[in-house]
Amino acid sequence: MQLLILVVAAFLPMTLSAQKLTPQMLVEGKVWKMKKVVVGTFPLEAVPHHSDVLYGDTLIEGKMWKKLYTAGYEDGIPTTSACALYEEGKKVYCYYYHSNQTCLLYDFGCTVGDTLTCHDSKVKVMETDTIEVDGERLRRIYVSELDEQGRPTDSGWPWGSVWVEGVGAVGGVTSPLLYPGNYYNLEACEIDGRAVFMRPQFYASGVTAITSPEVRPARSDADSYDLGGRPSGRRPGGIGISKGKKLLHR
Repeated sequence: MQLLILVVAAFLPMTLSAQKLTPQMLVEGKVWKMKKVVVGTFPLEAVPHHSDVLYGDTLIEGKMWKKLYTAGYEDGIPTTSACALYEEGKKVYCYYYHSNQTCLLYDFGCTVGDTLTCHDSKVKVMETDTIEVDGERLRRIYVSELDEQGRPTDSGWPWGSVWVEGVGAVGGVTSPLLYPGNYYNLEACEIDGRAVFMRPQFYASGVTAITSPEVRPARSDADSYDLGGRPSGRRPGGIGISKGKKLLHR
């Protein structure tokens, strides 16, 4: 019995360290819990919908990809799989079985001003900084979708989407951009049953660099928010919330 306790104690730190969020995005068993935003409710209601789960490998074009399954929001039991993901360096790709097509989802090595084609959409990198999660510093990237003339469409706050290294986007692992209408929100990212990242962390205060950090001030109650609960200080027009009251911005 004493020997068993010693063995368990020896492996416990390894188990705990395995639960930490790292820049590597594709980790076996990682779960993204998704909520669906119900348009027409005020304030906008987000209800539990499903989970995306990485489970198992598949060989595609001579490379091992991780299979992404849809699962129940609570039980997390994989049921169906429509795509597989592959990570190489700082880039994450998605392969859809029904179309036999591969697309780039993220490039976490991009810099401000870069133009990328992600999920069949042109996006431009508008800002980058760093946030700290569980003692790990991860890159955060703000992107905006571009129209046919190459101009930012400003389809989300403050741009088209927010990415965090090792997590994905605010709209979910396979949704690098936000779109109008009914949409899904990433509520939490879990590893080994533990939530290692929660939605509010997408908008947490960060630092602009690791070597020379510049801490962004926390947002005050005077900041305005859109109906999805996202800060809307940069977005003119529309309905928002400021100091707990609904406002019409003109």
